[in-house]
Amino acid sequence: MTAARLTSSLLARKGEAKPSIGMARPAAPHGPVVEILVPARAPEPAPVGAGHAGPDDRAILTVRIDRALHVRLRVLAARQRRTNQDIVEGALEAYLNVFGADCTCMRGGKPKD
Repeated sequence: MTAARLTSSLLARKGEAKPSIGMARPAAPHGPVVEILVPARAPEPAPVGAGHAGPDDRAILTVRIDRALHVRLRVLAARQRRTNQDIVEGALEAYLNVFGADCTCMRGGKPKD
């Protein structure tokens, strides 16, 4: 395998760059595309005894993600001044609301046999 040569023909002035013809395009997303609206800031924690889970009632979840996806998450979090936790939690909540809407198990009911 031969290394590509870097020449002045590869340079472009700011705003004039164009994709090369041989560039691969990202794959189309799998499944339906869902618009997710999440609040700009995390909601204030509910007072103790208000019927909501408190901060001590959280489960720990470890998720391994692609490095590029992690970088995108960190950049977005920094730009929006939000935490990674806030963004991932909001996205997961929106996903479950959309795809679990017709599942009785998500509404607290018993599944059909």
